[in-house]
Amino acid sequence: MSIYHAIKMCLWQKYASISGRASRGEFFAYFLFYIIFFTAWNSLILALMAHFGDINLIDFVMAYIPIVFFPPLIAVSVRRFHDAGKSGWLVLLLFVPVLNLFALALLCLPGTGGPNRFGPVPERVHWT
Repeated sequence: MSIYHAIKMCLWQKYASISGRASRGEFFAYFLFYIIFFTAWNSLILALMAHFGDINLIDFVMAYIPIVFFPPLIAVSVRRFHDAGKSGWLVLLLFVPVLNLFALALLCLPGTGGPNRFGPVPERVHWT
């Protein structure tokens, strides 16, 4: 699976689906997409605010568009925990200061070798 396909799958096919498993490549492809998009979008808003002055309705509405991309990030994180054979509820650790570092470390660990109770081995993402 390509990086583009992994991001597309997170956004369209598995938008808020927490069933199944996600490979490390799928998680990191979407995570990097989210960080880059969020940074670029916020930079655009700050540039518009600097150019036009005070916050108006358009800036306010534009500030909430990245929220649309947040549910797939949570869903792919849950599926990533499933790949490691852990409960998806561990995603709540991402919202607790200091413990979120532990949760991020768990997301980086390799998944179980074969099928587990959450499903078959997920398809790998090819970074080239």
